[in-house]
Amino acid sequence: MRMRTHVMSENYTALASKILELSCDKTVIYVPNGGNWGDGIIREATLRFFDDFSIGYHELPFINSFWKEYIKMPLMREYLSNKVLEFGGGGAWYPVFSSGYNFIRHYHKFFKHTVVLPSTLMFCLDSADVTFFCRDLYESKQYCSQAFFCHDMAFYLFDKITSENLSTGQTGYFFRTDRESLGKQNYIALNMDISLWGNEITPIAPFIKKIDEFDIIHTDRLHVAILACLLHKRVHFYKGGYFKNEAVFRSSMRDYFDDVFMKKY
Repeated sequence: MRMRTHVMSENYTALASKILELSCDKTVIYVPNGGNWGDGIIREATLRFFDDFSIGYHELPFINSFWKEYIKMPLMREYLSNKVLEFGGGGAWYPVFSSGYNFIRHYHKFFKHTVVLPSTLMFCLDSADVTFFCRDLYESKQYCSQAFFCHDMAFYLFDKITSENLSTGQTGYFFRTDRESLGKQNYIALNMDISLWGNEITPIAPFIKKIDEFDIIHTDRLHVAILACLLHKRVHFYKGGYFKNEAVFRSSMRDYFDDVFMKKY
């Protein structure tokens, strides 16, 4: 699969410039979006992005009980009031999964500024203190017109992971089994919903290794599809439960990878 991912670098450079501008080159607070192993891919890519662009950060967990207790402490409030929050990208901004929206809605006021890293957006906040980045140029921009575009953070791994597979000819099926599923995985005996095998802090090497076992990937999991593209697989990417997959495909896959195809069930 031929890739044109070097073009994506411009978006990440613009994202880094915005973060450095807002933070005045000071350490930021990074809170990864809580979720499954796909969110772990986003987190790993984001940490590498911070390191590459010399963005200093302190990582704090996405745990509501942690924030409910720590935000009561005067010293914590004073410390955060001069910090920029970088909230991890993801899909937690729509009715089925709205934890990202709820977190920012409750806690952005305790920070100097908040940056929502590239996400699929159906909810938005009309606040001068929150800067949004969306990971598609289509529906997310309609729901949140002030959002800047940047590719999903996982694409930042394009020159950092390589395939070790010597062409097995095998086909892998990785369909959702959660609330966002359309139930089509029930027809596939060998389906593996790999994203549910870990969470946002699970090391990603086993995830990459599993995807690399196959030459052809069928999935409606966004980050399975992204990894498969980066590993030069032939990818059959299915639309899923709402606009997210097709929007990212049109924004970050169709014009960058030669062997990925958007599919209907």
